[in-house]
Amino acid sequence: HAYRVEAGALSLFTLSADGSAELLDIIHPGDFVGLGYLDRHACHARAERPTVVTCLSDHLVAALAGANAAFASRIDDAQRAEMEIVRSRARVQAAAGR
Repeated sequence: HAYRVEAGALSLFTLSADGSAELLDIIHPGDFVGLGYLDRHACHARAERPTVVTCLSDHLVAALAGANAAFASRIDDAQRAEMEIVRSRARVQAAAGR
């Protein structure tokens, strides 16, 4: 699912092999998270203060993308970022001999 932040703020981060967090972005009201296409999200989110989000179905996301080119572009950007996270993890695992 994708989510729209209605109030509050979320930090988006990945975890390195040693468990440390790498901050990717701060999501504010009106912004979206979870716009990638993997079955499992590539990054983690943490509420930085009391936060309200709305869950958006895949069908609603597709309808919004079809009606709004700027939103469709956000989805493309999110999917590229998601794939870069996956590629980076694969490079780290390959370098570690896993």
